[in-house]
Amino acid sequence: MRRKRSSHGPRRKASIVGFILVSLAIALNMILTLVMHVDSSDDVGSHTYYALVALMTVLALASLLLGILGKGGTRVPTIVWSCIVLLTCFFTLVGIYKAMRAAETGLLAPYSVSLPLRRLG
Repeated sequence: MRRKRSSHGPRRKASIVGFILVSLAIALNMILTLVMHVDSSDDVGSHTYYALVALMTVLALASLLLGILGKGGTRVPTIVWSCIVLLTCFFTLVGIYKAMRAAETGLLAPYSVSLPLRRLG
């Protein structure tokens, strides 16, 4: 008779850690939404905005990798949530790019829109 091991293997732990990372990415997404609604015309708000987008993308990619390598019941939710967060990051980056292009060409001149459009560097 074989006994079942009560400890989790490394693949199960990877799946659980991936789920925790994607949960942090979702929390950062909510913080990013708050930052977007705040007037971020200063450098601190703009840098915070870009840092949160970058961190959210890295966390989602790491959790996707751990979800793919993982095993167990949290594997599928980790992969699904990671893909959703990555899509959110993609659309956020596309929106930033379009807003920056519109600001460079002067299309936003008639509107008083406050967007975090400062270039880093």
